Amino acid sequence: MDVRLSQSNLPNEGVVNVITKLRNFTICNKGLLHKINTIICKQLGYPTAASVECSLSLSSLMHQSFIPGNVKCDARVNDLSQCAIIQNNDCSQYSYVTCHVCDNPLLKNAEKFPDSWFTAFPKSRSASKARISSGSSCCAPAADGNYYFQLNFPSLYTVNVIAIFGDSSSSSFVTKYHLQTNIDGVNWKSEKSQNIYLGNKNGYNNAAIEKFSGGLKSKALRIFPLKFVGAPCIRVEICGGDLLPDKPTDLIATKSASTYLEISWKHPQNTGVKLGTNISNPLTRYVLILLKDTMIVFDKTLEVTDKKPYNITNLVPYATYKVNVTAGNSEGFGRSTTATFKTAEDVAPELSTKQIGSTLTYLLQNPNLEYRYFYVVAMKNGTEESRLPSNFKNTDLMTYSKAISSTQPIPYIAVVVSRRDFTPDFTLGDGENTTRRSNGENYYNGPLKPGTSYKIFQRVFMNYHDDYYSTDWSPVATTAQKHKSSDGGNTGAIAGAVVAAVLVIILVILGILFVRINSNSATVQ
Repeated sequence: MDVRLSQSNLPNEGVVNVITKLRNFTICNKGLLHKINTIICKQLGYPTAASVECSLSLSSLMHQSFIPGNVKCDARVNDLSQCAIIQNNDCSQYSYVTCHVCDNPLLKNAEKFPDSWFTAFPKSRSASKARISSGSSCCAPAADGNYYFQLNFPSLYTVNVIAIFGDSSSSSFVTKYHLQTNIDGVNWKSEKSQNIYLGNKNGYNNAAIEKFSGGLKSKALRIFPLKFVGAPCIRVEICGGDLLPDKPTDLIATKSASTYLEISWKHPQNTGVKLGTNISNPLTRYVLILLKDTMIVFDKTLEVTDKKPYNITNLVPYATYKVNVTAGNSEGFGRSTTATFKTAEDVAPELSTKQIGSTLTYLLQNPNLEYRYFYVVAMKNGTEESRLPSNFKNTDLMTYSKAISSTQPIPYIAVVVSRRDFTPDFTLGDGENTTRRSNGENYYNGPLKPGTSYKIFQRVFMNYHDDYYSTDWSPVATTAQKHKSSDGGNTGAIAGAVVAAVLVIILVILGILFVRINSNSATVQ
């Protein structure tokens, strides 16, 4: 911020003497001039002089927003920022003084603090004109404590200094104001129990600087104009810094396998500052979060000294994971950096099979990694269904009864096998029932159709979040045909003839018996 004053009539006698002696120099001594200008800046309420200029003529300064004149102060003020300038052009030469508001003015960084971060109530399109470099100002409709200017920070900040300016080209400025801060995005806190801060007593380019010992912790800041001259117009500069670290950088997977990832990253360059200072606050820890879809499957806080890269194990093969890494210091955690990784495919269990009558027997594979249970999923083989097992959702897996009533091949759960109940031999179509203990679901390994081709796969569930992966399809196998005689018609005829012959023999025997009985009866008479 530029502050330009006449060489004469400064209220502090020591400064006047120094400035007066400066007039007698024929050579510009910039080292001495810088010291003198630093004294002037401190009298104005600024910490230091940012740059120095030799004595200049009024004509050489007219193209700049230069206000020559006398300084008038009241006895109660502690620095010149509360004084007024009475314009006066009676000096021929002037000292050009550029003063620092603070060592770390934030709002110069328009990339980090874009215009969208400036808001007002009532809503105003000109809210961003409250930026010090706007060339005008943002003005409220009134100054009764109901209207405010708001500055939003990209994260949690320390506000060490607030510099209030009036309009850049007119005598419109705020003389008293009130502050509110916000650290959670919801609740607003009145600073120092409704403390009223002094604004400007002069307009144009002079600032009313308020320093906060220990800093104000804030995600957003509101300024309520309470009194003003001309109009309640304001520009502002904030001095402070980000309390929280930036994002970690270069998040990569240095190694990847079917069941683990090896993760590495670099420290953020900006680790945040300590509250009320510009002193760097060192990193203390990281939070590492792993998500599958929207489900958190891993959440761990790591010390900053922990060894990297970091291994995450017991993952699902051929699955996509999102990794979030967030850096933290003594004030908390900043924003996270995110990357997406995919685990490698697991080696398929090669499911051997053999046909025994109307059933098919498979040799299952016991997964190497930890798991809770797995389904054996069966389906008739059909040319129209060529999806990979991994493409079936759990909701696509039907019951046996729905599968046999369907006109198209659909996958059904034949059996559920827990880790402790695993046996390698499995017979598809044995008519047995199994129950999943955790929820009581029943599965039926119903009989197979003769002369029909089937295939199976295993769906392995890893944990209580029901993360899973699937094996590949088994080889296709076919059940036995029904046994039919090759001369079925002749067999029926022969059977009929045999029956007829037997009947004839029976009739002959009965006839003989009848004749003998009659003959014996005649003899007796």
